[in-house]
This record gives sequence, structure tokens and C-alpha cells, in this order.
Amino acid sequence: MAKIERELLNKLVSMTGERARIDAKTFGSHIVYKDREGRIVNEYPDGRIVVHKEGQK
Repeated sequence: MAKIERELLNKLVSMTGERARIDAKTFGSHIVYKDREGRIVNEYPDGRIVVHKEGQK
């Protein structure tokens, strides 16, 4: 993948995450994603982050 394509892809992924945070705040919800360590986390609009243990929902 060309460097410029990779940079564009990284920017789009970042923008998607930011949009999800905005929507979660607007609708009083949370977002769910994998962190850099591969853990599943819930991030709430108030800044709280709940890390789930492996295999836990």
C-alpha cells in the first residue's frame, strides 16, 4: 500500500472513531472497541473506560 493511501486510511479510521464518540455523547450511549493490548473496552461520554476481562461480556 502506498504511503499516501496508508495515511489517508489512518485519518479515516481516526475520524470514524471521533464520530462514534460524538454520536455516543449525543445519544447517551457508549462506544466499544479493542485497545492496543487487544482488550475489549467500553468508553462512556463522561470519560469512564470499562475494560472487560477476556471472554466476559
